[in-house]
Amino acid sequence: MSSESTPKPEPQPEGQTSRPLFKLIGCATVLILTMAVGLLIALWMVTSGGLPREPLPMPPIEMLAEPVELPQEWYLGDLEVTADSDSWNLTIQRWIEEGIESGKLAAGSGFHCQSSPDGSLSLRVSLGIPEDAEDQDYLKRGRFLNFTMTGEFRILNNVVESVRLDEYSWGFIYTQQPGEVIEEEAAKKIVGRILHQVSELGFLPLEIENLTHAPGGVTLKLSPGQ
Repeated sequence: MSSESTPKPEPQPEGQTSRPLFKLIGCATVLILTMAVGLLIALWMVTSGGLPREPLPMPPIEMLAEPVELPQEWYLGDLEVTADSDSWNLTIQRWIEEGIESGKLAAGSGFHCQSSPDGSLSLRVSLGIPEDAEDQDYLKRGRFLNFTMTGEFRILNNVVESVRLDEYSWGFIYTQQPGEVIEEEAAKKIVGRILHQVSELGFLPLEIENLTHAPGGVTLKLSPGQ
């Protein structure tokens, strides 16, 4: 029997010595940089409120609709008013245009709601913060609070009582995925957080006390002024 001798490892050429420590340091550096970029993105999302710089495109307003007749008591939060969605669209869009002219809203802001025969309500809202809005954080200026929601909503006495969300999107924060089912408790929190952001950014002079809807119209009441 012949035995083969174990081959000796060939010596590495000079200057090509393996340096596992350097490789480990390189991998750690890449990992740290990746984490740092992720943290910066997260910080930007928090400081900017997840607000994009582009408004949502809006469907055309039905100009043949009659604007909602709102007595002074409604503006003070002492009266509940019901009107069809086309009338609310016309009325609220006029408020938005006045806000743009006065410098309280950025150009491109818009609002649209639509009642469906099945009783659901679709909302499409884009409210912009002017670039020179000194009462807003610097990183939020020139950005838009964009959200869309379709489903059933019921707000009574400043409380989101019931919600069914069939579809919603909220700026850079979230977009509901196809087929995704959002439980009612989670949907209530979503609607509450969006309303809080609308109020926090100063887009509403008074909070919404009551909001209900049916195929025949949308009912809205503001909270009484303090």
